[in-house]
Amino acid sequence: MVKRKSEVKKGHGIEIDIADALEGLSRDKDIDAETIKLAIGEALIDTAKKKISKDLDLECEYNPDDKKFELYQFKKVVEEFVENEYTEISLDEALEYDPEITIGEEIGIPFEMNTRIDAYVARTAIIRKIREAEKKMVYNEFKMRVGELITGNIKNVEGDDKKSGAFVVDIGKTEAVLYAKDKPEKENLRLGDKVQAIIIKVEETPKDGYIVKLSRKDPKFLIKLFEKEVPEIYEGVVEIKDAVRDPGKRAKVAVYSTDPDTDPVGACVGLKGQRVKNIVTELKGEKVDIVVWSPNEVKFACNAIAPANVVQVIQDDSNRTMDIIVPNEQLSLAIGKKGQNVKLASKLVKWELRILSEADHQRIEEKGLDQLSKLTTIDSADATALYKLGFKTLEDIVDAPVSDFPMLPGFNKELISKLKDEASEFLRVYGSEVEREKEIIQKNYLEQLDEEDDEENETTEELEEKEDEIFLTPEEIVLSMPGVDQDVWIRLNVADYYSVEDILKEDSIESFAQKGGFSFSKAKQIINAAKQTLRKLKRKNG
Repeated sequence: MVKRKSEVKKGHGIEIDIADALEGLSRDKDIDAETIKLAIGEALIDTAKKKISKDLDLECEYNPDDKKFELYQFKKVVEEFVENEYTEISLDEALEYDPEITIGEEIGIPFEMNTRIDAYVARTAIIRKIREAEKKMVYNEFKMRVGELITGNIKNVEGDDKKSGAFVVDIGKTEAVLYAKDKPEKENLRLGDKVQAIIIKVEETPKDGYIVKLSRKDPKFLIKLFEKEVPEIYEGVVEIKDAVRDPGKRAKVAVYSTDPDTDPVGACVGLKGQRVKNIVTELKGEKVDIVVWSPNEVKFACNAIAPANVVQVIQDDSNRTMDIIVPNEQLSLAIGKKGQNVKLASKLVKWELRILSEADHQRIEEKGLDQLSKLTTIDSADATALYKLGFKTLEDIVDAPVSDFPMLPGFNKELISKLKDEASEFLRVYGSEVEREKEIIQKNYLEQLDEEDDEENETTEELEEKEDEIFLTPEEIVLSMPGVDQDVWIRLNVADYYSVEDILKEDSIESFAQKGGFSFSKAKQIINAAKQTLRKLKRKNG
């Protein structure tokens, strides 16, 4: 009978000390015994090939009865002349192993490793293979955990550059890396800090085997924090449809309830706002807007632009834009600091949202009526009538089908067709006054936002030179107080203290300490600092 690789006789083997410790290795390394056996077998084969010949065709099996690893060498049976002793065997020699073997067949014979290979070399190779198997196992595990929220401790900080540095995080079975570019710029992390993040990627590397990458900037990190904090999300009653962030500054989260009796915003905010406060604390003070998602895109856009109220929405499906008209006094609120509110709302809704005040919108409409009045096909009375019936621009006339036009006196298909042709030609020659006016308005907004960016990017030296001229925000004033750092500021925010005045409104030190989670001495220090700061401000302002 011909001996195939899976059919070779047992009985010849080699004793390797590590074989007796398979169960212990499996337990200590948290690797299953079969994986360790496979690693040992690969190590023995690799070592044999390296020491003797790469032409060797070997198979390794573990015999649990005598706790031996058995190596078998496979050779092709030839008549007499053996050209390669590592790959061929003469028929006479092969018949000693198997009386039924014939020329051209392959036979597996015991390979006596102990006498030909240094045991120390084999043991070293085995240990290396087990380490590789361990790394591969951890890599496969964490590859399946991409997107998962994980907690660890910072055990090393590499590099000083805030953008190119990295934090090595101990996450139990392995170490992960949180690059500085994957966390908010103003977020300060130190050696030994406990940190939460999500796994964004697991990469194989030639040197270390793999690298687990973390992020605290990814919007999915915010989603995972909500999933952890809000039971209704875990239960499937509340869904997070999407989230967008300006990391460290502001975020918007779209939520939806599958149960009409459950308020999705209320569930995410929690009793007395505790759930969202916990999330804001973890995000080091990042403001989070919770928005009700709607399948109606216009309604969703109105929800997303909150806290500003919306007067009217003009939707352009072909260009996927919406003009959001808001009260004059809420224009800045709708746009947000440096355009933050409208930018995040646009990302969340996935439409370009253009904010216009009522005054701006009225001016735009006047431009539209002015262009309508320039058409010769109709008189000014017809132009006004069309305008009042919803045809406010030349584009409205060009885009509308004939059937949509009202049956005004004297209007017929021929007149409407002529009107559409004239409007189209007018736009081709002169362009759209409405669009030009919108561009001017948006350009003015952008220039204002750029000025805000320039102001914020001023250097520390420039700010110090202008100290007497600059108006400090309540946050900046509180953070300038002795004993108040970013962590204290976040605690103050969570307890609804946003200014020096808020702190000094508190009736007693005990009450302030309890609400802010401070010790009595720390609370007293903050209150005294607030009193001193207020006195300085009053002296400075006369």
